[in-house]
Amino acid sequence: EPPRVVIAPGDVNECYTETKRAFYLAEKYQLPVIVLVDKQLTESYQTFDLNEEEKAFIFDYATQINVLEKVSPKQQNADGLYKRYASGNVFRTLPGTSGGVYTCAGDEHDEVGEITEDAEIRKRMVERRAQKLELIQKELPTPELLGVKNTDWVVVSWGSNKGALREAVDRLNAEGKRMGLLMIKYMCPFQSSEIKRLLEHKKLILLENNYSGQLGELLREKIGIMIEENNKILRYDGGAFTVDEAYAEIKKRL
Repeated sequence: EPPRVVIAPGDVNECYTETKRAFYLAEKYQLPVIVLVDKQLTESYQTFDLNEEEKAFIFDYATQINVLEKVSPKQQNADGLYKRYASGNVFRTLPGTSGGVYTCAGDEHDEVGEITEDAEIRKRMVERRAQKLELIQKELPTPELLGVKNTDWVVVSWGSNKGALREAVDRLNAEGKRMGLLMIKYMCPFQSSEIKRLLEHKKLILLENNYSGQLGELLREKIGIMIEENNKILRYDGGAFTVDEAYAEIKKRL
């Protein structure tokens, strides 16, 4: 169960910003980050203001993240090796750093990277890696409910359905239906408390491009919210939802 981050952008703008965030998180926390895009997004193109989009997530491209330039004796073991994997330590050294030698091992290892089968060390290392996701949670933007904020009905989806759903929900709201829309972007780590706060005590409609309703299963697993089968709109013929299709399918369930 290695920790990893999974990000699902909903439009071209988010593809740019979230890919940038993905590189940042991968570099800072030294773990895999997956940017989950579908065929609709990868084959889409549009013009947008890059200077404005840069403001959505700002960091200094020239900065080396969590790179230690000087190692103190307290950061070394008795053999003079750098304790790169000590609990709470997020800093690494680059080759050639004085006192910064450690091992990058593929199997379980101790604080300096030496392979070990010690059960207690194994537990500490697993916990250390898992704590990365807790730190990443604090850096992610808070999920936002689109459409009408104070409403009984919320449509839940992810990925490239965002554009069609925003327009469909706006059309329904113009008719007085009072609909909200939640596009879930961060699949792992899952923002359980924030998403539960937005969805609990609501009437929910799930719209996805897969057979099993994968996001619905994730909601059930992570926050214990189950969406009624009749309120699941699932398309798995390889095509994308149009605005008219999303509008009609949602309206049937109100």
